[in-house]
Amino acid sequence: MVEVIAQRQWIFGARQLGLRLRAALISHVYKKGLHLSSRSRQSHSGGEIMNYMSVDVQRITDFVWYVNVIWMLPIQISLAVIILQTNLGLGSLAALAATLAVMTLNIPLTKIQKRYQTKIMDAKDNRMKTTSEILKNMRTLKFQAWDCEFFQRIESLRSVEYGWLSKSLRQQAFSAFIFWGSPTFISVITFWTCMFLGIDLTAGRVLSAFATFRMLQDPIFSLPDLLNVIAQGKVSVDRIASFLKKEEIQHDVIEYVSKDKTEFDVVIEKGRFSWDPETAIPTLDEIELRVKRGMKVAICGSVGSGKSSMLSGVLGEIFKQSGNVKISGTKAYVPQSAWILTGNIRDNITFGKEFDEDKYEKTVEACALKKDFELFSCGDLTEIGERGINMSGGQKQRIQIARAVYQDADIYLFDDPFSAVDAHTGTHLFKRYYNPTARELARLAQIQITPILHHFSESLAGAASIRAFDQEGRFMSTNLVLLDGFSRPWFHNVSAMEWLSYRLNLLSNFVFAFSLVLLVSLPEGFINPSIAGLAVTYGINLNVLQASVIWNICNAENKMISVERILQYTNIASESPLVIEDCRPPRNWPETGTICFQNLQIRYAEHLPSVLKNITCTFPGRKKIGVVGRTGSGKSTLIQAIFRIVEPREGCIVIDNVDICEIGLHDLRSKLSIIPQDPALFEGTVRGNLDPLEQYSDSEVWEALDKCQLGHLVRAKEEKLDSPVVENGDNWSAGQRQLFCLGRALLKKSSILVLDEATASVDSATDGVIQDIICQQFNNRTVVTIAHRIHTVIDSDLVLVLSDGRIAEYDEPSKLLEREDSFFYKLIKEYSSRSHSFNNLATQHVQDRE
Repeated sequence: MVEVIAQRQWIFGARQLGLRLRAALISHVYKKGLHLSSRSRQSHSGGEIMNYMSVDVQRITDFVWYVNVIWMLPIQISLAVIILQTNLGLGSLAALAATLAVMTLNIPLTKIQKRYQTKIMDAKDNRMKTTSEILKNMRTLKFQAWDCEFFQRIESLRSVEYGWLSKSLRQQAFSAFIFWGSPTFISVITFWTCMFLGIDLTAGRVLSAFATFRMLQDPIFSLPDLLNVIAQGKVSVDRIASFLKKEEIQHDVIEYVSKDKTEFDVVIEKGRFSWDPETAIPTLDEIELRVKRGMKVAICGSVGSGKSSMLSGVLGEIFKQSGNVKISGTKAYVPQSAWILTGNIRDNITFGKEFDEDKYEKTVEACALKKDFELFSCGDLTEIGERGINMSGGQKQRIQIARAVYQDADIYLFDDPFSAVDAHTGTHLFKRYYNPTARELARLAQIQITPILHHFSESLAGAASIRAFDQEGRFMSTNLVLLDGFSRPWFHNVSAMEWLSYRLNLLSNFVFAFSLVLLVSLPEGFINPSIAGLAVTYGINLNVLQASVIWNICNAENKMISVERILQYTNIASESPLVIEDCRPPRNWPETGTICFQNLQIRYAEHLPSVLKNITCTFPGRKKIGVVGRTGSGKSTLIQAIFRIVEPREGCIVIDNVDICEIGLHDLRSKLSIIPQDPALFEGTVRGNLDPLEQYSDSEVWEALDKCQLGHLVRAKEEKLDSPVVENGDNWSAGQRQLFCLGRALLKKSSILVLDEATASVDSATDGVIQDIICQQFNNRTVVTIAHRIHTVIDSDLVLVLSDGRIAEYDEPSKLLEREDSFFYKLIKEYSSRSHSFNNLATQHVQDRE
């Protein structure tokens, strides 16, 4: 009874300690992730850091459960030897020697297991890193028809991981065989020694020795698990310790000055900044900047000239090698790549600030979001999917701007904020802003761990924005709340298991005690004393075995929740087949590139309204088609429909007399080219990003790089085509990433090219070069251009104007410009009011047409 109470109590205490340690480690990893420097962040992918939080923390927690075994093991062995010495005399030395021999065998096995665990974790990191990157950029892979190739990469990495797992499990099986046979080995050696020394082995001595060996069996049996957990825990501790020692951003890089002591809000004196602290050539050198309170400053320059790096210097995100940066007042930041939190729109705008209805309404109005809220089913309380996937680029960008406006900051830092919004919305923003049960418990525990990992992933992606708004404390508090949400069901789940184990052990003890009383109460001679003694000896272990079997069955049932969740995920409806053998298009399809939309209707879910409504028109082959419209009008959805990212609810799309819904997805997407709105680069090399399928020669790749103005940059690097590209392409500017996407299209040479706001992230000069390249290289192909910059579609053969998911206008641009009441004319007027040069271009275009 004492053993049962004591054992269950220390196991329960160890689990509580493990729970607290898990929370502490996750909290520290999260805090470190928010403060990693740019160089440290590039050396640790998101998937690798997620592994620290999920896999490594779990392994350290598992080790804590075995802490008591470490000090109990020598005590149990010592007591067993003392009992054996009392019964068997010198024979106990043989038992001690055999036990030590078995335990000495642990040393090489532990070293091998530790090496295997290091290899397994490295392989797991590589797989998780690639998987995370692929899931994040799945839309790009589908657009480019690369999904099969990248899936094979995951399978290849998994096979490497599986190889090391297989070796580790074989080694564990060998260890288990050795240690499960060790009690028999120890008893044989002990009895043989007793016989050799002439020690009298009476029935009482033998039965007592057997009972002692049975007591010794449990700690020896647990030894393989202990060694395995120690090896895994040591590797995980080293990995997390190495991560926590990584370089952080410079916390003292910015000097904050009181407003009453200076008239300048931003001052940079002899600033020397670099993304790599060890490089001899800085990213920015000898920067002098003084911005008075109330000034509006525009930073201009070519792609890769350091515009975003300048803002990073003001934010303290880039390493400062020398100079001074002084800030007076609070700051708000709008990054070039929209960062949206999962949740509703209102929470994304208020961003931790107290909700003020009057200020909120003014902010929404100033950022032209009212019309968008009217389109959403729940208005500003509409839930946003992960990374804002169910919103257009313009909507995400305006939500970011609204977030900054709502903060009432003294300093606003905008990194190309209007690139993803149309001319009408951009003008509006500029005017309004610049100018004014056990199973259920296990299921709950499994469910609650997901928000922690998701919150961590989002925080890593938006760490710069979080720091810019001084919101680290709020996000760390949210992380702790999520940790508590996970810990509660986990604690009750563990408590339920301990409740079961405690009662099973008590039941076994009662049964064993009853058996002893029964044996003692039987008449003399009714049962042979030797048989009775043997029964008691085996009964000592039988109760433990019974409790262990029942506990493992119940625990296995709880663990099946993970299998249930995987099955639920696999039952989600998949896309159409990649290839339909009976309906494959001709090899030279599409030849002319004619695209016909017939009564097309698109909705993202059955319960949501249609995004595109009754679209019927034809894009003639080998023509340039411009698609314009207000943000959220359905332009990007039209492109997704062409690539069958979303399937038509009604109607169809016919390309060169082939209904695209009747052929395989791979046959369709491999024949089309796209330069997407959000440029995506994958970790690897320059060549691997341009030609991951290895279909083109080096000379063709160099030709594409030269045409998209990246050739000189790549040649300047030591590795040339093998120059590294880090996760998300963070070592290349946003404009350069877009040029990489242009290079992919140049290599593919498809009959149909789609540009989804392809020039939003480049300067005007590069924009002009891109337009010239497209005109020269794709002059005999169908080019469909979605644009917020109206000048990119003014030279199109036809312009399609969308409004609220319907066709508002579709005609030649010159004819639309002749009508002052046309939507296209109004867009031109909005844009030309901000660009006199474009106004002259539009006038010249009409004259040329006439």
